Amino acid sequence: MKKGTTKLMALLLTGAMALTLAACGGTGEGQGASSESNAVQESGNASTGEAPAENPGGERQKITVAVYNRDNVPASEGSIIDNRWTRWIQENAPVDVEFIAIPRWESGEKYNALFASNTAPDLIEEFGVDNMNTFYTNGLLMPLNDVIDQYSTTYKQLLTDYPALESFLTKEDGQMYTFGVVNKSSSNHYLIVRTDWLENLDLEVPKTTEDFVEVCKAFTNDDPDGNGQNDTLALSYAGVMNSLIRAMYGGMGSWMDDWYKADPAGQSTEIKYHWEHAQAAIAMMEELYDAGCVSKDYATDTGTQAQQDFLNGKLGFLGLNGGKGAVLNILTNLKANNPDATIKAIPLPVSEFGAFQPAGGGYLQSNAAINADCEHPEAVMAYIDWLNTPETLLTLKYGGDTYSQIDPVTGAYVPKDQDVFSTEVAYNGDMYMTASGILDPYVDVLKFDESKPLEKTAKEIVIEADGYYLDPSRIFYQLKTKPSLPSDLALIQANIGTQIDDAYTKAILDENYTVEQAMADAQKIFSDAGGEKITEYLNEWYANNNGFIEPNAEMLPNYLK
Repeated sequence: MKKGTTKLMALLLTGAMALTLAACGGTGEGQGASSESNAVQESGNASTGEAPAENPGGERQKITVAVYNRDNVPASEGSIIDNRWTRWIQENAPVDVEFIAIPRWESGEKYNALFASNTAPDLIEEFGVDNMNTFYTNGLLMPLNDVIDQYSTTYKQLLTDYPALESFLTKEDGQMYTFGVVNKSSSNHYLIVRTDWLENLDLEVPKTTEDFVEVCKAFTNDDPDGNGQNDTLALSYAGVMNSLIRAMYGGMGSWMDDWYKADPAGQSTEIKYHWEHAQAAIAMMEELYDAGCVSKDYATDTGTQAQQDFLNGKLGFLGLNGGKGAVLNILTNLKANNPDATIKAIPLPVSEFGAFQPAGGGYLQSNAAINADCEHPEAVMAYIDWLNTPETLLTLKYGGDTYSQIDPVTGAYVPKDQDVFSTEVAYNGDMYMTASGILDPYVDVLKFDESKPLEKTAKEIVIEADGYYLDPSRIFYQLKTKPSLPSDLALIQANIGTQIDDAYTKAILDENYTVEQAMADAQKIFSDAGGEKITEYLNEWYANNNGFIEPNAEMLPNYLK
């Protein structure tokens, strides 16, 4: 267990949750949570053992808390604001909690209406960076530094144990206006190669982008499957592969993501649009396409056809999205078609711009705030502290020992009955969105059974790949926090984005349209539309906000340590 987790549990056991609280002033549209007990309380992780906090008059205090409504609560469970988990929270939290439903995909509109009517919840919970930036800009969020210093226990300790979180959350005035969470680093995109093809052609894993080009040509022209037919290609640019190739050069496959640090490997805080990186990536993609190494129909494929071609033995490389489970899935399906096929995930080949990480899960996130009109924020702070304890997190996330158990083979904490878990637990994820995943001792346990050959192989692939993809020495250039563009700049972005992508695609497909011409046209589109205004805005925003996140070895999953 992490050092921070141990400290938090110690704080919990010393009675940190026995607080005397005053109420927050917000009111909401949701129903009050019922106080009736239920079987969840019998869980081994279900309760801190402390009596709920009361005020001097003996009455528990009440706060209003936002929760996303995803329309995913089974009818037998009730509603998102009245179900077995809202009742469990009511029984075990240090304050009364009234949940206010926020439609997940119309959250901005809902919050705007609630703020306008002075009925916004005390605890704002929102994943949308643009919405939170708008709330902050409009003065709707409370500064948190004093609240945390005066009233927090466990969350304050989290900031101490992971100082990058405080830096990430701090605005230009030195204040934090949002709460954040700390998660373990995780891989999301994998570059998969047929290693049996490499062995058949006596080739090594490509280490550079030049090597990658040569391997792609060999996979296309040199009969890597040994069937005597000219029926193989290297890859398709559909789906994730486009992002992986752009990532080799320090871009994420979208024109908007070509804005990032001027010196990705250094400490510069300047933002620029990396035309030279984009040009190098498009030039390589054109070269491979012209050499016949790429599926001709990639531009109309969302990635489904590319995956099917890989499974059918027609492609040597595949861009895989979906993390660890996707690795086992692709391996299982490939072996069903070709038992002799072997694969591995390989590091992104190094380009002239350096060695980069592919897209992965961010380990810091801002997702909650206190309404500026909250009269007594110490009550909200106590609730945040309570959520950020292992006991609370494990109960809400896994259902505690009532619903889950430790797998004796893998050591993972898994449902006893998946169908029951799916019905009675799985819908409550947004209720613990402000709890840091790093507090979960099971979060990075690989759920692979090594007694099963395919799962053992998948586990080996994942561990090796994550060693590459999460390596802090590789450049992590992504901007994990992005501002909401003003309406005039948002219009510029909308007008030029598709045009630039179209120019890049045309350069790859049209032999009469050069990469140089595509870049010249793209830069003219950018200039004529006022793209530099976006660059200036981003530089100003990032100068006043901590948007850069550097990889941290402390956030690596335990299986890499």
